[in-house]
Amino acid sequence: MALHIKNPCARELAKRLADRRKISMTKAVIEALNPNCNVRSAAGHSPSGSLISPTI
Repeated sequence: MALHIKNPCARELAKRLADRRKISMTKAVIEALNPNCNVRSAAGHSPSGSLISPTI
């Protein structure tokens, strides 16, 4: 199933994060939305160090 992001800004942020980590956009979105997720890419990148910081 393909990932469809309608908002151009959100799509660009997801693409930048994916490109930076050399992972798929889907994996980048999952890692950004769930910082406790233990998903790692083949390159060994961890979910920490996201381009998106929580603003709570």
